[in-house]
Amino acid sequence: MLDSQDYQAALQKAKNRDSAVVSFVLDRHGHVGQVKMERPTGSEALDRRAMRIVSSRQYPPFPDTAWPGKIIRPFTAAFSFR
Repeated sequence: MLDSQDYQAALQKAKNRDSAVVSFVLDRHGHVGQVKMERPTGSEALDRRAMRIVSSRQYPPFPDTAWPGKIIRPFTAAFSFR
């Protein structure tokens, strides 16, 4: 966890990019796999935080009618740090 001072330092290291894009897949049961940083901020601390948010979250199972026949589904999440 970043405290306020560490967070401000991380934002300054972000090379004028305050957003990160993370891709990941979910299986039908809501389990996360293949988490990947697609667009880093330039700050290792902020990038790790975005990936940790995605990978540590509990996702609900897919409804039976969602993406029939698919075992996994790719998703992308954008994070804005200010």
